[in-house]
Amino acid sequence: METLKFYIVSFVFLGIFIGIGYFAYSRLDSGRDYVVIADQVVEREAPIFVPLSEPVPVETTPVIITEVIIPKASESEKPTSSSSEYNDLISRLEKLVTDVVVMTEGSRGTRVGTVQEFLNIYFETTNTIDNDYGPGTRERVREFQSEEGLPADGQSGPNTYNAMIKHLESL
Repeated sequence: METLKFYIVSFVFLGIFIGIGYFAYSRLDSGRDYVVIADQVVEREAPIFVPLSEPVPVETTPVIITEVIIPKASESEKPTSSSSEYNDLISRLEKLVTDVVVMTEGSRGTRVGTVQEFLNIYFETTNTIDNDYGPGTRERVREFQSEEGLPADGQSGPNTYNAMIKHLESL
């Protein structure tokens, strides 16, 4: 009887161990790699290809650029009231327009963090900026688009970024 208990407990623990291993393996982010810059390990994003859902200007073609992730500003350094304090955010949004970046649910990276930072300002919230375009970000983008008279598809593209810039400049 003790031997049977031993085998049952062993199989249960083995199953749990295999389950945890599978979960960890399936959640590995293969889109990231690390480089050493000036004796410092820096995380770097690989290019993300996303489908275009908003019209692309004829004279502009999509460009995918890899970028080094720079640590986010602390809460005390974030802009609070005047448009001049939003210049950094405005320039990052303008870069998204220039690069014709379109983000959908599942997109990741600092560019998503730029959109999330804007959404926190627009909705006057302090949600976590996790650089992950999940269902919550999609719904907040959809709500912003609806309020600004844009097609409310929940995807961020040049038209949405231009509306974001216009809003920040009006503050």
